[in-house]
Amino acid sequence: MSNFSTGAINYVMGTGSFKVAAQNGVIALFAGGLPASADAQITATLLGYVTKDGLPFVAGSPTNGLNLDNPVSRVISKVPTDNWIFVPVANGTIGWFMYMGNAPDNLLASTTLFRFQGTCGLGSGDLQMSSLNSRIGTNIVISSCDIGGN
Repeated sequence: MSNFSTGAINYVMGTGSFKVAAQNGVIALFAGGLPASADAQITATLLGYVTKDGLPFVAGSPTNGLNLDNPVSRVISKVPTDNWIFVPVANGTIGWFMYMGNAPDNLLASTTLFRFQGTCGLGSGDLQMSSLNSRIGTNIVISSCDIGGN
């Protein structure tokens, strides 16, 4: 189940759309369990990043950022024709993800940055992957990312 930051909720409820706020974002994958809040400082082990085509992400630029499709039945998903690829920076077992908007994010506590976090899985979870094993030199294709509202 997804967990949204205060910045994400405030933006959507006040001035913008979830899809626009998430535009040209990046996903960081971490080991361990999902934190209680998307506002909190991240202390988990960073395993790598998901970007378009597995190419380097540039915060503040659309370069290799991820985009979401139009919502259907209260669910917003990755654009089906986009290739989302995880490039590991450390070895470990993937436990959860943090989707961050295009603004620079140093993973410190924030109530203003657009973030949402969720679970990773094989056949379950918000972010569907072909493997949960992060190994440097072995990229992983992300088959789907479905974020739903309650």
